[in-house]
Amino acid sequence: MSIPVIKRVTLLWILVALLASCNSARSVSEPAPYWPTEDWRTSLPELQGVNSEQLVAMFEFIEEADMDLHSILIVRNGYLITEAYFYPFQQDAKHQLLCVTKSFLSALVGIAIGENYVDPVDHQVLDFFPERTVANDDGRKATITLEHLLTMTAGWDWFHESMRFEMMRSEDWVQFVLDRPLAEEPGTQFNYNTGNTYLLSTILSSNIEISPLSFARERVFEPLGITDVVWKADARGVLSPSDLQLTSRDLAKFGYLYLRRGLWEEQQVIPADWVAASAEKYIDTVWGTGYGYHWWTWGFGAYTAQGHGGQCLFVIPELDTVVVTTGGLATSVCELPAGLLEDFVIPAAESVTPLPENPQMVARLELLIEQVEQPPEPQPMPPLPEIAHDVSERTFILEDNDFCWQSFSLDAQPETRITFSNGDESVELTVGLDDIYRITDGGQVGCPYYGIVLDGPVGAKGSWVDEMFLLDLQFLSGGDFSLRFEFDENNVDIQVRDPADRIENIHGVSQD
Repeated sequence: MSIPVIKRVTLLWILVALLASCNSARSVSEPAPYWPTEDWRTSLPELQGVNSEQLVAMFEFIEEADMDLHSILIVRNGYLITEAYFYPFQQDAKHQLLCVTKSFLSALVGIAIGENYVDPVDHQVLDFFPERTVANDDGRKATITLEHLLTMTAGWDWFHESMRFEMMRSEDWVQFVLDRPLAEEPGTQFNYNTGNTYLLSTILSSNIEISPLSFARERVFEPLGITDVVWKADARGVLSPSDLQLTSRDLAKFGYLYLRRGLWEEQQVIPADWVAASAEKYIDTVWGTGYGYHWWTWGFGAYTAQGHGGQCLFVIPELDTVVVTTGGLATSVCELPAGLLEDFVIPAAESVTPLPENPQMVARLELLIEQVEQPPEPQPMPPLPEIAHDVSERTFILEDNDFCWQSFSLDAQPETRITFSNGDESVELTVGLDDIYRITDGGQVGCPYYGIVLDGPVGAKGSWVDEMFLLDLQFLSGGDFSLRFEFDENNVDIQVRDPADRIENIHGVSQD
């Protein structure tokens, strides 16, 4: 369990308040008197002009609404004033950021343009692929620019973002995107399209002198003191548009970099004009937000890097505030976390100078944070059904499937364990039958790049319902699986719901 950031600072209140009074004229647009390169410094909300009563109301609302959040962090004036990780998620665990990754790729493109590796945003996309012949071209594809890719206005016929799975199944992802017919005039309509980002990532990879991940480490992560990074690439070395993993604290650093207009300590990490362009609304979206260079813009003065399920990084320049959420929400955009900002966080930011001390509400906030980080009460475990003993320790060979799982075995005693294998590697998970996740460091079993892999650490809990075994896997990186096993003599039928809400049915036969 992480220690709430608001603990053990009350004794410093008078000293810090006196120091703050000396700097009360400091503009909120100026950086804090330190940089969080090594780590964030923490502060009580009231010291940063934030009313903790509103934050208490926010956590009470989250509990009442049963919001599936994994973490929430609030940074004001450069200080971490609120930090919570909802069980079983942990402070030091990297989280899958999904399409927040696109905003990082946008930053890398801006840096590469600033260093003259890549041509400016008005350059035609097809010029980067002179060796390719493009299908379904009526002449308009020659007008598509880098800016059209960045603002999701290239015009490809991309009727639903699930089309990215068709792209990922194709032999040549670049060709798949370039060959798509145009449904709209380039630059006129917003249409969210991971293919646009993959083209940008390919262009970046083809024009810099080192690997894209090395470029990202040197230009962005290392200056910010971010060392724990996972960012997958495909077989060509092109960075994924949606596979970056960072801790929530490190994601907040990236938001603070944008809040400081691309400056970090004495280094201009991202060109300031690129940060400004990224946060500018170029086009309206179907969700009522605006869209810039792979950043979303909101009417309440924030711009956001966002991914499915509540992976959200809000930057609010006027309030000198950064907010991070991660989660498993049933949403593709950040409207639910944005509601928390509008209803609680923004009203809480009452002053640019310290507010009066409020120890009662601080204590209440601390208690609520401690509660969300604790596991629920264990439930009684019913006796195992006969089928559990029948299938125990048997290995089931599986049909071909999108997860590349070749076999699994279930060991019901003395503690339930399940093992998945892809032929080369296997991972064994301990399963809680008392409604409490058992955390396993795990490993990785699955398809490289495409599909969903078992990538630890992971929490597992399950239950028997007649002949069925129900398994819930919650990866601390964010993805969750629901699996249903139906056994019939020597056969098993498995229904899998993955983090993208895809359903796959897999048949298996016992080899024993």
